[in-house]
Amino acid sequence: MIRTPKRIAGMLLWAVAGIGLLVVIFTATRRGQAKTDEADAPTSVHLIGTTTLELEPEVINAMGVRTSQVEPAGSHERLTLSGSLLLDSNKMVRLHVRFPGEVVTVGDNSAGSGEAAARPLQVDDHVKKGQLLAIIWSKDIGEKKSSFVDALSQMYVDKLQLDRLHALPNGVIRDADVRQAERTYEQDVIAVRMTELTLRSWRLSEEEIDLLRAEAERIHRGEDKPEKKVEKSWAEVEIRAPLDGVILEKNAAVGDLVDTDLALFVVADKRTLAVSANAYEEDLPALQSLRPEDQRWTIRLKSEAADAPGTAARFDSIGSLVDPTQHTCPVRGWLPNPGERLLGGQYITATVDLPAQPNEVAVPEGAVVLEGAQSTVFIASDSSGKKVARRPIAVVRRANNTVIVRSQPTAEDKSRGCEPLSPGEWIVTAGTIELAGALQDRLALVQNNEKK
Repeated sequence: MIRTPKRIAGMLLWAVAGIGLLVVIFTATRRGQAKTDEADAPTSVHLIGTTTLELEPEVINAMGVRTSQVEPAGSHERLTLSGSLLLDSNKMVRLHVRFPGEVVTVGDNSAGSGEAAARPLQVDDHVKKGQLLAIIWSKDIGEKKSSFVDALSQMYVDKLQLDRLHALPNGVIRDADVRQAERTYEQDVIAVRMTELTLRSWRLSEEEIDLLRAEAERIHRGEDKPEKKVEKSWAEVEIRAPLDGVILEKNAAVGDLVDTDLALFVVADKRTLAVSANAYEEDLPALQSLRPEDQRWTIRLKSEAADAPGTAARFDSIGSLVDPTQHTCPVRGWLPNPGERLLGGQYITATVDLPAQPNEVAVPEGAVVLEGAQSTVFIASDSSGKKVARRPIAVVRRANNTVIVRSQPTAEDKSRGCEPLSPGEWIVTAGTIELAGALQDRLALVQNNEKK
């Protein structure tokens, strides 16, 4: 078919007309869709500017919006730490023997408990300082006592010989012999002193050493019959309680052969217990900022009722290391234990009331919305919550379902967009997630309409 120029021009005209019709239809469709979007958008939520919403009563109820006033931080700031009671390591002694031997006697409980019918000591018995716990028979201590008596005896003999030489007229004996006798006596004195120091290092009492001196003097006088008291205790060593306390561990029975590695008794004073509580890493700045006079807490047993009065005490140290798993740091203090009612190992809670800070306010945890790295709240114009505005805030720390906020942001806070938050302002405490979503939707709708 041969197409004439007129026919070609007609066909082009019809093509242009078709394209124009399609453009008109597409434009009308877009406008209709925009009107539909606007019709579907909730008309009961109105956007004012870029941060403020105006809500109708039905939306307030549907979102569950609740409001309250911002309060100073001091009225809410309280830290509750979990921990346990510990025995005071400075008042807990593990008693060892200084040389191996055999247990020949175990002390009884009469001195500690005052009971009429005495029985051998056992775990949880109370003992008094100096009370006999056990007697150990050891050849080592017997040999060292014999060495001490022998040294004393030799010193007495050599001293007598020296005194006789000094009493002779000049020229009867050579000076060299006199000097040798003096030297021998000095060696005897040194030997006695060294042996005595060894006995003292083994914690022999002054009374026991005096008995050994008396035995040496008796032998020097030519008395052959030994003292019964000395003879009976010659190879024995007494183990006595070093403090008032309770026996936590007992590893001695009559007939046991013991050595220096074994702790025969563990005795502890429970009248004061140590407290170790765990503080989370984010709570450390608040604890570290306390003055010494404010380092106080109230201790309650976890086994007690929640309304138990607790015991007021002090803490005096905050640990130097943070646990890498729990991200907690130990806080330690002391707790009086009159009557020894409290026990080592019991779980406790320690409540620390932090003093009010003039530049801090407290808001409920539900009022804060975390948007990326920025924390925000919704400020209400009044208690009704009809008009709310999003506001970035400077969070200091979180504790006990409460968020502590800096009422006047620092220069660094302002550089991140944080704004002031003052006591008395109305703040949304419930429905904040829904408000944040509604605000985001309205902003997105506005941006879409601007692009169209």
